[in-house]
Amino acid sequence: MLDAQSLKGWLLLVSVSVCVGALILLSERYLVPAVERRTEKLGRMRAANTLIPAVLMMFGFLGFYVISDNNAIAKLLPPEMQARVQSINFQQHSVRGTAHCV
Repeated sequence: MLDAQSLKGWLLLVSVSVCVGALILLSERYLVPAVERRTEKLGRMRAANTLIPAVLMMFGFLGFYVISDNNAIAKLLPPEMQARVQSINFQQHSVRGTAHCV
């Protein structure tokens, strides 16, 4: 009915699916309630709706500052990475091809 290689592939697919399903079930049962208990106080804070986006924006500005070529952190990079960072043009709409590492 099934040759050996096909059977091996199906058994691998089924076993990995069962393992991933078990991991998801365990995380939903134990990990999610633990995270919710720890973040419950943050959710009750009145400023939580503005605090979380503000912190994320601060991280974004910090990341922008780190990759800009006017700071000491960029000068700590190896010369190849410095050249990559300095070649990023923020005036254009897409920086897709210049920001990846070699």
